[in-house]
Amino acid sequence: MTINDIKTALALAAKAQNMNIHPVTPAGTVKPSTPAKTKPTTTTTATKKPATTTTVTPVPVTKDVAPVVTAPVKVENQPMVESETTARPKSMRRAKAVAENTVNPLEIEAVIHKILVPGRDYGQIRGFAKPCLFKSGAERLLAYFGFTTRTELVACTELWQDNFVAYTVKITVMDRNGNELGNGYGNCNSRERRFAKISVFDAANCAIKLSVKRGICDAALRVCSASFFLTQDVEDLPVDNLRMEAVG
Repeated sequence: MTINDIKTALALAAKAQNMNIHPVTPAGTVKPSTPAKTKPTTTTTATKKPATTTTVTPVPVTKDVAPVVTAPVKVENQPMVESETTARPKSMRRAKAVAENTVNPLEIEAVIHKILVPGRDYGQIRGFAKPCLFKSGAERLLAYFGFTTRTELVACTELWQDNFVAYTVKITVMDRNGNELGNGYGNCNSRERRFAKISVFDAANCAIKLSVKRGICDAALRVCSASFFLTQDVEDLPVDNLRMEAVG
């Protein structure tokens, strides 16, 4: 290549630079090749993530249910009936019954004069301060207040070969509902003075009846609160020349 060729190439290059035109290397001119720079290759190994299993729980579909409207129930007040499990103890029921049926001692004197007949239902025995209540009077008092009685033979001794019998009777007083209000006791035996001249076989019948009579009088005096005004069994005492006096 001559100097003129070099000058011509430089002029063209300058002109091309001004015109933004890359110069063309003349034929036959070999531009020394620059070895291309190679970038180191990086080998990337892709890591597989473990597959995740997702469990989907189906949500139950509920249908809209119309609300149930119930009419109000009318509850009537009814008396409570005691069952076996709610029943009160017998002692508590008896205490309540006694409290409800207790006779006022201030009123019993008026009742005695109202329903009892002197000489028949009660009588004054000479030598004793209070009149004596008889069996008929005891029964009238109990009936007046609506009480009933139950008789039990609680002790019995019968020694026929020894000419001896004895009886003890328990009289239980109850109200209209069957609640026990109180008890009375009566005893009689064949060796009382009234039976001195009769055999034990004849005395046995009288002895059992006297036991009942004494038990009823005892029960009536207790339950009716009449002991302040009346006594009992005075007519049965072994006193000579007992005499009943007029009462009232």
